[in-house]
Amino acid sequence: MDYFLEGLRQALHLLVPPSGELLSIVGLSLLVSGAATVLAMLAAAPLGLWLAVAEFRGRRFLIWLVQTALSVPAVLIGLVVYILVSRRGLLGFMGLLLPLGR
Repeated sequence: MDYFLEGLRQALHLLVPPSGELLSIVGLSLLVSGAATVLAMLAAAPLGLWLAVAEFRGRRFLIWLVQTALSVPAVLIGLVVYILVSRRGLLGFMGLLLPLGR
């Protein structure tokens, strides 16, 4: 229990008062996640509307496929993307991951 309380004390010491570096990290994180949300919404909202109102062959299968994809945990999707862009991954030649320490 002391180990947990000591970790909590150290975490609070790092967070209060917040440093400039911490605020820049939080700000960048909010900016990236907000931009990703807006871009995803711009792509997904029209496609979802089309899927809801259009009648075409294979619609039920496509709805099933979308609902199945929604049940995949975000951690698994993140792991797959990380594996793809890592140095040895399929897209590793693009150098999208920065080395640690930068």
